[in-house]
Parts: sequence; structure tokens; C-alpha cells
Amino acid sequence: MDDLNNNMISYAHDGSETTSDTFSLTVTDGTHTDFYVYPNTESTTRYPQMVTVVIVPVDNGVPQIVVNRGSGSLSPLPADSDLVLPGGGLGFKFTGTILRAEDRDSKHDQLMYVITTPPGHGYMVDTKFGNKSTLNWTQDAVDKMRVYYVLKPNTNTTSDVFYFKIRDTGMSTFHSAGHRFLKNISHMGPVGKTLWKNMSCKLYRD
Repeated sequence: MDDLNNNMISYAHDGSETTSDTFSLTVTDGTHTDFYVYPNTESTTRYPQMVTVVIVPVDNGVPQIVVNRGSGSLSPLPADSDLVLPGGGLGFKFTGTILRAEDRDSKHDQLMYVITTPPGHGYMVDTKFGNKSTLNWTQDAVDKMRVYYVLKPNTNTTSDVFYFKIRDTGMSTFHSAGHRFLKNISHMGPVGKTLWKNMSCKLYRD
């Protein structure tokens, strides 16, 4: 009892994703094996008593980028999409096979991409919120194919890039990754053909 009273007994978790645990114990004074289980002080028992441990998860895992790769081309935005711009527009739809982050502590709708440097010749859109430019979206939005890169009208350029970080609900953050688009990005009006290839990515860690 002195150990308990002096807070010398602790439970060590194994680091897994479990949220509960149990163990059983008996009480003896070295001579007697019967003991009372409060609040019953009228009868004794010798049976082991189960103790339940409630484990409070701590979101301390840092999100990691597991996929960050390119595609072959920009294409006209779908006619039935809210993304259609006056005079037409070109864009690229992100999917989980193009851009994906993982975190052992977080679901995909809890992983937030936050742009730190926006693209210079286009902008990012989450179609759940219409055709407005956005600086953040979730991995869940990518998985559901709601995230687009939209090329600005009347643009003629050979490269573009945006930089972002990823954070979870515990504010653990993967700092500074880049999505870079190289070669043959151009817009020659509503019917202009645009190629987007050789996308590369640079990763930087603080």
C-alpha cells in the first residue's frame, strides 16, 4: 500500500493505437488470501479483480508525404463543373495516386494541406466550396477528387510551383514540401492545347 500511496506504481503503454487495457490482481497481507472488494465490506473473496485502464490517445505523430508525383497534361475543365471559367479554362484534378499524405494518428479528413507559397500562374480550388481560390484542403478532399489546379486565363509559361505544409488536428506539422510543374504549360485561349509533364517535387524539412 505504501507504493500506491507514494505514487510509485505506474502503467506503461506499448505505443500501439489501443485505447483501453485490462489487468487482474488479488490482495494479500502475506498470510490471508481473502480480501474485501469495496463497497462490499461484509463478505470476502479470493477471485482476481479486473482493473480497466482507459488510454487517452495523444496525436504526436508527424504527417508524412507518401505520394507526390505528376501527371501528363492539363485538360479542359468539365462542362458540368462549377470550375468553368468565363471563356473556358484548363486545369488538373488531384487524386490520391498523385498526392497523398498519411499519419498514424489521424484520419484523412483530419490531415490539412496548407499552402505556404501559392502557384504563380494558377490557383488551387476545392470544389466543395465552389470555384474560389483556396489555400488549404484535406487529404479527404484529394481522395474524393475535389482538388484542382486551375491555370489562369491567357497564361503562357513553362513552369509553375506551389509549396505547402501538412498538419493534423494535434498541430503536428510536416514542413515545406513543393509541387513543381515543368515544361510546356501554356494557355492559348479556350481551345488552346496545354501539355503538363515532367512534374517534380522537392522536399525540405525544418
